[in-house]
Order: sequence, then C-alpha cells, then structure tokens
Amino acid sequence: MQQKVVLAAIGFAIALLLMASWASAEELQTGTWTGTWQTELGSSAVEFDVRNGPEITMQWREDHSFTEIKLDNETLTFTVEMKPAYDCNLKKKKNGKKFEGECTNKHNDKVRLTMNAP
Repeated sequence: MQQKVVLAAIGFAIALLLMASWASAEELQTGTWTGTWQTELGSSAVEFDVRNGPEITMQWREDHSFTEIKLDNETLTFTVEMKPAYDCNLKKKKNGKKFEGECTNKHNDKVRLTMNAP
C-alpha cells in the first residue's frame, strides 16, 4: 500500500513538472507570418505558417520545412531544410512582433531574413 502511495506521488510530481514546463514554454503568435528572404542577388517575399503546441512548428509555403526550432527569450533559431540547408538566428525587435537576422548555409552563403507577426 505504501509503495502505491509513493508511486502515485511521484507520478503526480512528474505531471506537475510537465505542466509547468509546458505552461512556461515560449510561443510565437500563431498564424501566417510574412517577411523577406534577402540574398546578394535581391529579395523575395515569403510567408510562414506558424503553429504552437507542445512544440513550435513552422512551414514555408514553398514547402520548405523547418527543424530544430527554438525560441529563447529574444532569439529564434531554426534550420530551413532546403538544398543546401540554412541555419537561422533571428532576434526579436522592440515591438515584439518582428524577428530579423541572418541565415547561413554550409558554403557560408548568407541570407537576411525578416519575419513579421500576423
């Protein structure tokens, strides 16, 4: 009987920890974000579908998927899975509705990316 009580208490504690970490997880505003993908050759308008849940998911409408998405305070990092893949590091702007930064690939090609909240 005592073992069941201890196991129940451990299970309850784990559930509380999981709920607390999920509740405190940072989120991006859900919806269609717009922005620019700017290379040395010019820029193009882009749109991203952003969803929140236990994890943030993002999809570029041109069918480029995003992996390793992390939002940590003012910094949003992710990889755009295209050929070649780009690793992005964006900083939140003062108004909180815009991220800007640089993406680089394995050839050290650099792209400037801006994302604006819906």
